[in-house]
Amino acid sequence: MFEINELLIWMIQFSPFISCILIMCFFYKNNLISSSIAIIGGFLSWILSLLLLVASISKTGESFILSNHLWFSVFNLDLNFGVMSDGLTAIMIFVVTSVALLVQIFSKGYLNDDPSISRYYVFLSLFIFSMLGAVLASNLLQIFIFWELMGLCSFLLIGFWFEKPQAVIAARKAFLITRLGDLGFIFAIVLIWNQIGTLDILLINESASKFESFSLLLITIGLLCGAMGKSAQFPLHVWLPDAMEGPTPVSALIHAATMVAAGVFLIARFFPLFELVHEIQVVMLTIGLVTLLLTGLLGIASNDIKRVLAYSTISQLGYMFVALGLGAYVAAIFHLITHAFFKALLFLGSGSINHSTGTFDMRHMGGLRKTMPLTYITFLIGALSLCGIFPFAGFWSKEVIVGIAYEKNIIVFVALLAGIFMTSLYVFRTLILTFFGEFKPSKFFIEQKKHLHESSNIMVIPLIILAVPAFLVGFIDFYDGFEQMLIHANPYLLHQHVEHHFHWFIPIISTGLILGGALVAYQLFYKNSFSSARQYINNSFLIKILNERYYIDYLYEQFFVSKVLISYIGAKLVFFDKEIIDNFVNSVGKSSMNVGQIFIKSVNGQMQFYSLIMISGLILSQIFLLIVSFYVAGS
Repeated sequence: MFEINELLIWMIQFSPFISCILIMCFFYKNNLISSSIAIIGGFLSWILSLLLLVASISKTGESFILSNHLWFSVFNLDLNFGVMSDGLTAIMIFVVTSVALLVQIFSKGYLNDDPSISRYYVFLSLFIFSMLGAVLASNLLQIFIFWELMGLCSFLLIGFWFEKPQAVIAARKAFLITRLGDLGFIFAIVLIWNQIGTLDILLINESASKFESFSLLLITIGLLCGAMGKSAQFPLHVWLPDAMEGPTPVSALIHAATMVAAGVFLIARFFPLFELVHEIQVVMLTIGLVTLLLTGLLGIASNDIKRVLAYSTISQLGYMFVALGLGAYVAAIFHLITHAFFKALLFLGSGSINHSTGTFDMRHMGGLRKTMPLTYITFLIGALSLCGIFPFAGFWSKEVIVGIAYEKNIIVFVALLAGIFMTSLYVFRTLILTFFGEFKPSKFFIEQKKHLHESSNIMVIPLIILAVPAFLVGFIDFYDGFEQMLIHANPYLLHQHVEHHFHWFIPIISTGLILGGALVAYQLFYKNSFSSARQYINNSFLIKILNERYYIDYLYEQFFVSKVLISYIGAKLVFFDKEIIDNFVNSVGKSSMNVGQIFIKSVNGQMQFYSLIMISGLILSQIFLLIVSFYVAGS
């Protein structure tokens, strides 16, 4: 059987980075070679990650620390760097490289005419390298370094078309909001170091029971804040919908395999800490439920297909946080895996649609199943998986989470069922407005109907490939080794298995809710039934609240930023800077100038004056030496 070695692990991580360096240094002006190098680097990472997964499956139960080299030593902290391979790592790495490779291939067709495609592949390769580095890291500081590098890459990719003001604003917003969550992450790192004197991941998990209870609470809160920022959980979710300003393949990568997955992975990696703090599990559960329901409603009200998918991502991440809050660590990772494939498929499908129609506004689409049959079929597979229809991938992972919720908390169970109905409603609304009826071009794209076409093979083939795991990957639930790989990745878990029994009535109820959501969407958006009620709802205060995204952005920008940070705190800091700091510095400067004026007058060019100063200095020095000698003799 294939053996894991350190070089293989490092090559998984550094293949995209090498591609990034080669493009920047040698092929920046050659778009064709740049894209080819990036794709080759991604393919090499994928091949090696497949070998790592196969080797990990064959050695289920083992945890591999392949390297642990001394980085630097400061105070009482010896900081190592290295790579860590276990079941969780192997699965995550395979998912990340699989989605990333297909995104890179799709991007070649989607951005083929963009003159800055070389810059795009530099940023994309660096982004993939950052996510792989965070997953493979053997210590917490190493995770944090790549965590921040991911934030930088997301800023660069969301603002890729920096000539658009909206893209610049969205990139800045994503960067600042995620940095806000990272303040908690930094706080947690400092507390962990203070408590146990190491940042090694295995030692942290092994020492989970040795932390003081209050310190452990603060540590888990800090880690949760970092995860909430990256995984866009309420109230730090506001950056993700605006991140749609970047190229669509970037959205697929962010929503499926990098940024948003990193938050859930962080909690999973340190779950032995979280399961010891009941309060933090309740907080995670509450945040997940609130996020799931609030953003599900926003998905129903949005007309931009990418924003619908963005709200869907936030809502599905809510499912994962609910699972983590229930203690179902394996279920959360299971849904993360299935979600990665069907959400990447949906986002790339929306990119294919945009490539043909020139818009993301579903009000100016319709009837595309006739002109884009392959995009329609693959998008339909992703949509059904997102809804959780049997036997698609999403069905299996959602059933586990909903089943555990039924056995643990009936209120959570009911809330998750409501989420299933909302998911079905916005998914089938999207399908109907995009692929059914007649094409409805806007006045700006009135000629676009003549140019509707199926996307090129280089864009369609990644959709077809992604459709396979979006349909089949859920069946890994029947492979016992999958759960064992994840459990053995965290050998210090107190509850290594959350009991879950299959209940026939749960998939029956969920399927009924999905069909109910589809029926409501059909009546409202295909048959145009209840037009008077729709008109009333569209003019209601509820829709206004949804269109304004619950005024959360307004609260942040107009109240917190404008009034608190700028008007109050900023004004105080400006006053302190001008009236105290500036006055002190100016006073020092004026004093120096006054002293200088005295010496200026002594520089008069007269030799007799200079001689007098020299003789006076000599006499004074002799007097000083005489006094010192008398003092020494007397003592």
